[in-house]
Amino acid sequence: MLDLGNRIEYETDVLVIGSGAAGCAAAIAADEYGADVLMLAKGAIGRSGNTNLAGVVFAAGLGHTDPRDNAHVHLLDTIIEGRFLGDQELAKVMADHAPHTVYDLHRYGLPWYRMEDDQHFLQAPTPGHRFNRGVHFDGRTGEKVQQALTKEINRHVDIVTRDDVMITSLLKNDHAVIGAIGIDLKTGFLVTISAGSVVIATGGAGKIFSVTDMETGSTGDGMVWAFRA
Repeated sequence: MLDLGNRIEYETDVLVIGSGAAGCAAAIAADEYGADVLMLAKGAIGRSGNTNLAGVVFAAGLGHTDPRDNAHVHLLDTIIEGRFLGDQELAKVMADHAPHTVYDLHRYGLPWYRMEDDQHFLQAPTPGHRFNRGVHFDGRTGEKVQQALTKEINRHVDIVTRDDVMITSLLKNDHAVIGAIGIDLKTGFLVTISAGSVVIATGGAGKIFSVTDMETGSTGDGMVWAFRA
């Protein structure tokens, strides 16, 4: 980091914009591959974003409640219940990786509810799923997911994190994205970041509607940057 008076500059291999579940997972993965990582949050890391507000379940084809269930059946349910509108390759990635994510979160400290044998996770029924797939904890699943990921981020000492930085646009060189520019909301200083790769993990755009249960930072920023890029 360079502090140039009223301007702050960063240089990193991977810039992750957003600090919810997606942002934390991306930062951890990049760090484990040996990249220099900078993760930015528009609010406070661990407390802002929508992951904290997700109160119900995390669906994964573990087969703990019913041995007939697996990732492939989860994929089929996702495609069918999505009326074939979703990207099927991305749906496959989600279904294949969901069980690994459940075990990763458990390893990070998330105390999923267990079955009576204490060896398998309890999976609740959820709409659109033919088998019980929802691992959960005390109606506060999202909050516990965020806490576990934030603790894991803190254990990865090489991941640089910064709160209260609002990115305003991506930086490009010809057709390549090479970083981002924004504002440090605490100081008002201009922030510029040079990065080999940029991960946009800024969530949705619920606040464009008059009624939403998304948090106040859900303004669709990342969608706009991606469209403009």
